[in-house]
Parts: sequence; C-alpha cells; structure tokens
Amino acid sequence: MGIKIFEYGAAFLAKYNIDAPLHNWEFVITDVPQQDGNTDCGVFACMFMEHWAGHIPSEYKQIWYKQEHVEHQRASIAANLLL
Repeated sequence: MGIKIFEYGAAFLAKYNIDAPLHNWEFVITDVPQQDGNTDCGVFACMFMEHWAGHIPSEYKQIWYKQEHVEHQRASIAANLLL
C-alpha cells in the first residue's frame, strides 16, 4: 500500500503541475491507535488528523490519544458543527 500512496501523490502533483520532488519524501509506518468499536472510526480519523498536523513521526508516541478520549472528542466535534 505504501508505494501506491506515493503513486497517487505523484499523479496528483502532476495533474496540478506542482513541482515537489517525491524522491525526498520518506515513507514511515508507525503504530497508531485503533478504535475498540465499529462506530468510532470517524472520530478516530478526526483525532488522528488533528494530532498529525504539524508533528513529525518521532513525536507520535508522545501525543497519541486513547479510546477513553473518544466521547469527549465526539462532543467537541458536535459542538463545533453546531456553531
């Protein structure tokens, strides 16, 4: 799957004529939290993107969220949508 991601990225960059040398990119696989239930995937995706933005992979282990944070995050997402 990792190579496909680079291929999709390269196709996107080429489509929009963006010059970004992919040979400098690094593919990193890290352990990420997994939801316990089958209804939390969207919340986990939002939490992942919120934590991922601006952090380098070596920092991931120090900032990860846990399953018990999901209810609070779900309420926060709902509140933001209603504003």
